[in-house]
Amino acid sequence: MKKENVHIKAIRYFYDIVGELDAVSYATLTNFGNNMYMLFMTVTLVSFLVSFALGEDVMGISLFLTLVYSQFKQNAIIKQLALDKLLVAKADVKLARKKMMKRTLYQTLQIAVYSLLVSIGIWQLHIPQESGTSAAEYFQFVTPMTVVLLTLVGFLSFNIVNRKKIKLI
Repeated sequence: MKKENVHIKAIRYFYDIVGELDAVSYATLTNFGNNMYMLFMTVTLVSFLVSFALGEDVMGISLFLTLVYSQFKQNAIIKQLALDKLLVAKADVKLARKKMMKRTLYQTLQIAVYSLLVSIGIWQLHIPQESGTSAAEYFQFVTPMTVVLLTLVGFLSFNIVNRKKIKLI
């Protein structure tokens, strides 16, 4: 692709693409995205109608199964197109590792923010209060420990996965 505009960057982020995104890969991913959109809309409509007719809520499980299916299909397409690998020459390995470390740090920051938001959300749902946990105890001990633990695990996981994506030509 010629120029990386916001749309291309969003596709690279959403599909977790580290390799070169050419026109054929872009068209394939666009087609996949359109198909998944139609699948989600169809499943939403059908599950709503079934829920309405049966009086049972089947929408949640239907959408969850569709999401799981779409994630497996997405991973298969990314692997098929070889967009999950960063192909570099031996001389550029150091630069590729630096690029992947920046990617790892960005992904780790996202995990830290998400875990903090989940911790606040759990407090807002009054789950810790039911077991007698005070706000001071929760936000001074539980939240920081949870955020640190999840951030550490996220960093190690992302670092291992991102380093494995570097392949020599």
